[in-house]
Parts: sequence; C-alpha cells; structure tokens
Amino acid sequence: MSNVAQPAQADRPFEFTGRILHIDLSSGSIGIEHPGQDLYRTYLGGSALGMRYVYRDVPAGADPLGPDDILTSAVGPLAETPKY
Repeated sequence: MSNVAQPAQADRPFEFTGRILHIDLSSGSIGIEHPGQDLYRTYLGGSALGMRYVYRDVPAGADPLGPDDILTSAVGPLAETPKY
C-alpha cells in the first residue's frame, strides 16, 4: 500500500487517476504531481499532455540523445475503450 495521499474521487476528471509520475534517472528522484482538471481539459489526450511536458522541460536545441532530453509516456481518454 502506498503512503502517497490520494485525491478524492470527485477531484479526478472522469477516468484519470489524477497523478503524473516524474522520475529523474540521473538523480534517482521520484515525484508525483497532482494537477487539477484544468490541465486535462487544456491538453486533451495523451499526446497533447506529453507534449506539454516536452515543451516545458526540454531546452531549445537540446541533443535528442543528451541528458537534457526527456522521455514521456501518456495515455489518452480512449485507452482501453472496447472496440466492437
């Protein structure tokens, strides 16, 4: 069981967990972000949400294989939607 405080169900938009995990492989640090619904409404879908962090955290002209680059993985609202 995790010791991290969980946001109330009413604070989470639809099926999102309301948490974004940040892992720094260089320092070994781990952080959990609890953004509000406005972030999910502004950046709809996993691609847009992932690109928000790329634009915010990667400096212009960074080497794609260098230490300043980041790796993002995000799923959108249609993840695990049944296909009939």
